[in-house]
Amino acid sequence: MRLVFPYLSTSCEITLEYLKQPIVDAERKIIGYEILTRAHSANIEQVLSRASEADLLGILLSQMDHVSKVAVADEFYWSFNLDPRLLYSKPAIHMIARMSQEQSFRRVLEVTENWPLPETQTLHNSLNALKAAGAKIYQDDYGSGFASKVFENFIDFQGIKLDRSLIERLDSEYARKELTEIRDYYDNRNIKIVVEGIESKATYITIKNLGFGRFQGYYFGRPTPLLEPNKKAAA
Repeated sequence: MRLVFPYLSTSCEITLEYLKQPIVDAERKIIGYEILTRAHSANIEQVLSRASEADLLGILLSQMDHVSKVAVADEFYWSFNLDPRLLYSKPAIHMIARMSQEQSFRRVLEVTENWPLPETQTLHNSLNALKAAGAKIYQDDYGSGFASKVFENFIDFQGIKLDRSLIERLDSEYARKELTEIRDYYDNRNIKIVVEGIESKATYITIKNLGFGRFQGYYFGRPTPLLEPNKKAAA
């Protein structure tokens, strides 16, 4: 996909590539894929942070369209990053919800942590519209940026993804205790947890022994092109 981002000093055209990374259960069976975006000859984080609402919407709709061509209904769920800025745009939410209703695959929309989420009626209406269209709403990178329990006062998340920073100190008893408390808190509310940043067998075993059951990271598979055949289990 090629997009023109006029905010860049050269107003140049950027080529985007869509990748997928597996999400697995405790038995390492693949249950879903997260869609990631790579920008050729540009820093993707910089591109997305300075992109316009129209750019962000265009990327998300393009990702969903590409997935619809390779997804098999109910085989896996597909997870997309949702920039919080789009939640305050009624036209954007209408288009996302309409496409979600038209497509048959299961999807998760991960609200990213890079922007705050002021509580407004528009926000509530947007989240309700997306859920009514069949999407699950997750909080991405919990424990990083603006992502925290604060949002739970007014957002009914169905899942969270723990930021990798929360598992970087597993040799610390305090860190393990904190993770256990997070697990109990969300398990009691029937909110699913995906632990990101699993890069070794040792980390996987430790996190699994702490009672977590959904994982993502290089240990289970690096991002691969979207059009590559889907696997049933991690290597």
